[in-house]
Amino acid sequence: MRILNVRFANLNSLRGEWFIDFTAPEYSNGLFAITGPTGAGKSTILDAICLALWGRTPRLGSISSSSNDLMSRQTGECSAVVEFETRGQRYRCSWGQKRAHGQPNGKLQNQLRNLANLTTSVTLGATINEVASAIEKVTGMTFERFTRSLLLAQGAFASFLQASPDERGPLLEQITGTKIYSELSRQTYARLQQETDRLDQLKSQLQGQTPASPEEIADWQAQVATLETTSQDQQNERQIYQEGLDWRRSLAKLAQQAEELAKQEALLSQQELDFEPHRQRLERAWQAATLRAFFQELDQSRREAAQLQTDYEAACAEQTIREQNLALRQAEFDAASSRFEHKRGQERELTPVWNQLRDLNLLVKEKQTALRSVEQAAQEGQQRLKQAQQTLEKAQQDAQNSQQNVQNLSQSLEADPQRTLPIVLPELKILMQAVLAAQANVKAFTVKAQQAASAVEERQKEFQTVQQALALAQREVEGAQQSLRESDAAFAEAGGVKLKDVQTQLDHAKEELRLAQLRAELSDLVQKRESVQKSLTQQRQIHAQTEELYTVVQTNVRLAGEKADLRAQILSLEEHRSQLSEGVPCPLCGSLEHPWAQQLPQEARTDTDEVAVQRRQAEKLLTEVTELKVAIGKNETLVQGLSDTCAQKEQELASAREAGVSDTLDLETQQRVYKQLLAQKEQTAHAEEGLTRAQEWLAKAELAWRNLQANQKLAQSQLENAQNLASDTDEGRLRAEGTLEQTRVALWGAWTWGTNDDPRVIMPGEEFLVRLTQKAANLTAQEEALKQAQKRCHDAEQAVIQGLYDTQRLDEESQRLSTAVQTAQEALQALEGQRRDVLSRAGLTEVPSEETFRAQIQQLRLEVDACQQNLHEAKLAMAAIQERIDQLTRSCEEKQHSVIQRQRDFDVRRQEAGFSDQNAFETSRADLGRIPEWESAWSELQTARAGLAARQKAWTEQQAIEVARQVTPLTLDELEQASTRLEDQRRETQQKLGAIQAKLNELARLESLAADLLGQENRQQALVDDWAALRALIGSADGKKFRNFAQGLTFDRLLHHANQQLARLSDRYLLVQNGPLELGVLDNYHGGDTRTTRNLSGGESFMVSLALALGLSGMTSRQVRIDSLFLDEGFGTLDEDALDTALETLSALHQGGKLVGVISHVAQIKERIGTQIRVTPLRGGVSRLAGPGVVSKRETL
Repeated sequence: MRILNVRFANLNSLRGEWFIDFTAPEYSNGLFAITGPTGAGKSTILDAICLALWGRTPRLGSISSSSNDLMSRQTGECSAVVEFETRGQRYRCSWGQKRAHGQPNGKLQNQLRNLANLTTSVTLGATINEVASAIEKVTGMTFERFTRSLLLAQGAFASFLQASPDERGPLLEQITGTKIYSELSRQTYARLQQETDRLDQLKSQLQGQTPASPEEIADWQAQVATLETTSQDQQNERQIYQEGLDWRRSLAKLAQQAEELAKQEALLSQQELDFEPHRQRLERAWQAATLRAFFQELDQSRREAAQLQTDYEAACAEQTIREQNLALRQAEFDAASSRFEHKRGQERELTPVWNQLRDLNLLVKEKQTALRSVEQAAQEGQQRLKQAQQTLEKAQQDAQNSQQNVQNLSQSLEADPQRTLPIVLPELKILMQAVLAAQANVKAFTVKAQQAASAVEERQKEFQTVQQALALAQREVEGAQQSLRESDAAFAEAGGVKLKDVQTQLDHAKEELRLAQLRAELSDLVQKRESVQKSLTQQRQIHAQTEELYTVVQTNVRLAGEKADLRAQILSLEEHRSQLSEGVPCPLCGSLEHPWAQQLPQEARTDTDEVAVQRRQAEKLLTEVTELKVAIGKNETLVQGLSDTCAQKEQELASAREAGVSDTLDLETQQRVYKQLLAQKEQTAHAEEGLTRAQEWLAKAELAWRNLQANQKLAQSQLENAQNLASDTDEGRLRAEGTLEQTRVALWGAWTWGTNDDPRVIMPGEEFLVRLTQKAANLTAQEEALKQAQKRCHDAEQAVIQGLYDTQRLDEESQRLSTAVQTAQEALQALEGQRRDVLSRAGLTEVPSEETFRAQIQQLRLEVDACQQNLHEAKLAMAAIQERIDQLTRSCEEKQHSVIQRQRDFDVRRQEAGFSDQNAFETSRADLGRIPEWESAWSELQTARAGLAARQKAWTEQQAIEVARQVTPLTLDELEQASTRLEDQRRETQQKLGAIQAKLNELARLESLAADLLGQENRQQALVDDWAALRALIGSADGKKFRNFAQGLTFDRLLHHANQQLARLSDRYLLVQNGPLELGVLDNYHGGDTRTTRNLSGGESFMVSLALALGLSGMTSRQVRIDSLFLDEGFGTLDEDALDTALETLSALHQGGKLVGVISHVAQIKERIGTQIRVTPLRGGVSRLAGPGVVSKRETL
């Protein structure tokens, strides 16, 4: 773990925000110092690191919402942020706390914590508990390990060296995390008790089992057999009646089916009768469907002829419309041409007038523009004149008001007798603050005196309490002594034998019990081996006989196979034999007689069956031989295993006898002796445990008594100190009252600023001083207001003068602009008169616009062109419609001839299809759409008729079968009554059988449960024995046994690491262990004498403490790499040589990648370490930092 940088704000004397970057190049040599005078704030830097990571410091512990002694005075918040690197990941951890509203006197708020992984940009915690848990996982250290391995805080540097052996145990647990061993020891002690309780429960359950007698079980089993036979007889008899019931019910069902079939027959016949008219119409529709194509052709020709006639009539009507349209277009063309010619004549007359008016209009526009400009300037001048007049009036009113205000302020100041207060106020403040300070001092001494008196009273009470507790402790010691005497007597009653001796006897008895069990097991194994050997001999005899029989059968199979092959050759010539004829020679042998030409002898056909039988017999024998071989092999293996086991047991017996173990007692006697020794061991252990408890009680009581004696002396000393403090406090109060009186006399002498008030009467303290300050500020403000009023009065007078000048200038300008407007209006009127003269000479009152008139002519020209185009199009349309009428006339004649021919052909085919006239055909053609519906209905009726016929046939056959069965002569009711009676009897039998069977099952379950409990008891006993052995090794109620063992190993490892570091510092000393957690120093310069650590000098203690600290850090680095180390401890106890050696040792740590920071005020440190962070105190209890990587955002002080 490496600290990269730290940022903090407002911690102790380091007010403001500070940032220290430990990755700056100056820190590359691996060693730096934090220097400064005592109390400047050097350790605050380490406090900031601890705060950011753990929310606590080594000096003050945890910070809460009710107490924060680290926050700088007169500030409302403080914070600390650390960036560090571990296991290749970079993290940022922060801590902060504010006061309400950020005010120095505000209430402390809850702390703010955050931990983030900068490498992955993931927040690991945002609350106090989340960060506390996450920081331990990330760093792999608790706060105690951190302050023992990475940050060695001031005051705790040598705590491990100076601690007693009892105190070093908890320290080692905190530093190395070995608390688990105490917990394991306690858990082992408690686990044995739990397992013992479980064993007692199993024994109690076994004792509560009460099995039934064999006679009761045999009786119940006989009843079960009888009831099962009765139940089976009842079931068989009921089966007979059930068959009759099924037959009678089948006949009844057939009768119901006959009625149902008759109903279906009647319904189907009625449906066929109802469908008959539709069937006839369906046949006629099929006939009409054959004429559909011919009728469609005729109908299509008729529609085409009608359409041609309609088109001809429409064309004739359109011809009439187009003739009218042609006449209309001709009239429109003539009218447009006349309007165009008239407009051209007017254009020629107006052209000279337009030329004259065009020049006059240009002059009029120029004059109008000039007139508008002059009028606008005149209006703006009038507006400016009006604004200037208003400004003048306001300036005159402001000047009058300012003069009145100056007069009022002057009179007010002249009338105030305290106007000289601002001059004498500084002197009065100093004197009054001195008076207030003296009053506060008197008040403080008064409170201290009261507190001292209370402290004296409390110390007296504490002294009395300690005396009472001492008396109780004395009685506790006497009680412990009495308990010890009683425990001694109990131990003597137990035989006075030590638990170790009893354990030895128990171990010997256990070995003898094991030997007796071996003898019993060996006897059982020998018997079993003899039984298996006998069975193996019989199996070998049977195997030999079976192999001989298999050989004979195998020979028979071979002979039968050869015979069958010869017969097969004869059979293979069957095709040739079928071609032989009497009197014709055989092509193979030439014989004229062929007795087997038609059929072979019977023996030729049975040879194959004989071979199959022989082969099956051979396979069966082969299987038996194989199974016997496997069984023989298993038994031989079993015999060998039993022989090996017997040999092993005999070897164990021989070994035990050679070891001197007696085997004269039988197994039962040996078990009884072993149980007696177990009971004796338990009694002895109980007695020894009571004796140990009594001894511990006495030791604790005596220790408490000695502690209380020390507390009594301490309480008496504290009482005397409290009485001395009360006396000193009274003297201090008298001195403070004298100082207060002298300060008041000086204040009265300075009370000369024009008032008769006595300061002793009116001065309430700080409140009155504030009131004087406010009064002085008011007087100063009034003088400043008078100066401002005088300035405003002068400004107002100047504004009045400027307003008079502006008003006069703007009035003259307004008159000039009015004259210009009048001149422009007269020139415009003259031009308008000239324009009217031109129109009068032309005989016009108003002339149209030249552009509009020419646009109208152009529009008329376009209208003429459009009318001419419309006339041309009307003529073309007239010619086209005439041609269309001629074409339609020819088409109508041709289509009418085609219709007549198709009608003749259709009438011939209609009569052939059986339709008398067109109406009959049309009626059937209308039914064409219903053909699919009628066909589907007719198909369903036919399918229903076929299905009904099939069901009638099946019923007839089933009826004949059931009638022929004649199962029983009994009726259905008689059969049902008999079946019900038998079922009730059988159910009653089954209930009795179930009850007895349940009893037997319960007995079997109880036997299984007892066997299972017995097995659990044996396993639990073995488990209890294991835990008892483990408790004897590491278990204790307080966890001390295993904890001391683990701490001893940890202490040895610590001394190993510490001696490695101590050897670098000096070859004189070597740390050794004098006893459990007892530390000694071996001095090589004094013949290897061992010295106690309490006899070391200051320099020697520092070197040994440094070696231990570095050793602890090295132990921690085995789990977490430590790349930063801070030592907050002075080096003043070292001489120059020892100091050089210590610094060289710390510098050597840089070779392992460590960055080491040393905090010290020793001057030699500044000379020997070049990289330094300097802490310099300033006024007001504030300090500042300077050095490489240090950035300040400090407040203004």
